[in-house]
Amino acid sequence: MSLKYKIIVLVGGIIILLMMVISISFLYQYRATIIEKEVHNVRSLTDAVTIPIIDAFIYGEQDDIIPHELLERYISYLSDRIEGIQYAYIYDRERELVTFSNFRKPPGYQPQGIPDLNLIPPGAEVVSIYSHEHNGWVIEVVSPIQIAGMHWGFVRLGFDGSNMRREIGSIFFALLALSIGVTGSALLVLYLSIGRLTRSLGKLTEAIDTFDLMSADTEVSLPASNDEIGYLSKRFELLQKRLIESKYDLAESQRNIYRAEKLAFIGRLSSGVAHEINNSVNGIQSCLYAIGNDPKNHEQTEEYMKLINEGLQHIEIIVKKLLEYSRKNSPSMASVNLAEVVGNVMKLCSYKLQSQGISIAFEPEPGLPEIEADKHLIQEVLMNLLINSMDAVPEGGCICIRAGRKDRNSIYLSVEDNGSGVDPENADFIFEPFFTTKDTGKGTGLGLSVVQGVVESHNGTITLDSKPGVKTVFTITLPINGKHERTVNRG
Repeated sequence: MSLKYKIIVLVGGIIILLMMVISISFLYQYRATIIEKEVHNVRSLTDAVTIPIIDAFIYGEQDDIIPHELLERYISYLSDRIEGIQYAYIYDRERELVTFSNFRKPPGYQPQGIPDLNLIPPGAEVVSIYSHEHNGWVIEVVSPIQIAGMHWGFVRLGFDGSNMRREIGSIFFALLALSIGVTGSALLVLYLSIGRLTRSLGKLTEAIDTFDLMSADTEVSLPASNDEIGYLSKRFELLQKRLIESKYDLAESQRNIYRAEKLAFIGRLSSGVAHEINNSVNGIQSCLYAIGNDPKNHEQTEEYMKLINEGLQHIEIIVKKLLEYSRKNSPSMASVNLAEVVGNVMKLCSYKLQSQGISIAFEPEPGLPEIEADKHLIQEVLMNLLINSMDAVPEGGCICIRAGRKDRNSIYLSVEDNGSGVDPENADFIFEPFFTTKDTGKGTGLGLSVVQGVVESHNGTITLDSKPGVKTVFTITLPINGKHERTVNRG
């Protein structure tokens, strides 16, 4: 159940409960007023009816008779003159029934359920309201017949109580309709008010859901109000700003990490590159020395000039590749030939591979497709993995690079070596920043973390399969035409 309906149910329940309490209290109060009024009326009528009955009893005592006929005529007179009277019973002082008449029943009706008059205290008047089996709702009055301290008996009169009941019923239904109307109106107002509140919350929720650090410059619409929702929206705006600032700070830190990692790789490659350049320079110097000793030997000079040109071209290629690797490039997706990238990296690392006696092989599958990727980032990935393998394998070890289709939409690139491998307890941490198993000064612990970031920025994955002392395989899977969703900032 949504928050909106929870609030409506809770507040609506409270309103209904309050209306019930108020309505019932008012109904009981009004009911008591109506009953009191009706009881007062029937008592007044009873007092008026009792006077002629007393006269009849006084007349009968003077003549030493019981005036049945006079009382019966008087009771018949009551039915014609008093509206709403249901029945009349007259008892003598011994509480014996003298005469009666139930005006709702045919002649010959015998009364049933006559109350025990012995329970009524002398001189007391008793009024009761109940549902009679023949007369319906009745207001009954049992009043003593007495005057000047003389007690003659009792008169029992029943009056129609249906009008009183209908009046109470009409009040009940009026209160019920009023309660329903007030409750319905309150719930409608509550529904509309909460609807406005939940719409504001919905806008805020939508803003939270659509906010993306990768597109943080996109304007997000937030509800504007002076209540708690508006305050929460302002707090969210401040949170957005802090997150965006953190994003740029993190991006700058990433650029610094990339620059540091690149410098570390360049430093480790520098000795090999310097040796390659030194060899070419020595060769050029030798050629120039030979030309200087015999400048008239045109055939020799032409041959040495070709060698000098080859040496300079070799130096140019090495420097160009080193600069291409180390310079600051903006990430750009383009068609990339993996075989070409692997060849460039192998050439850049060729001297160190030869000096350590490490054999390397590249085994691409036939028909290897080009992929949409950032060439420089993919080159960094391969360079990282290749240098890690060179550090792990002993002299005379071997490295094998493989590439091919994994499925219709992706390719794989793996680097396998027969070096020391990764212990199982370290396998879960190998991609964490600053985690390294190398000796102090030989690694920053950032290489594989950078590799994972680059691969994931291309919507790819990287996995490790290692058997210590036997083999270690890093396998990268990349989409062929996948559109990358995240950009890795490079230094």
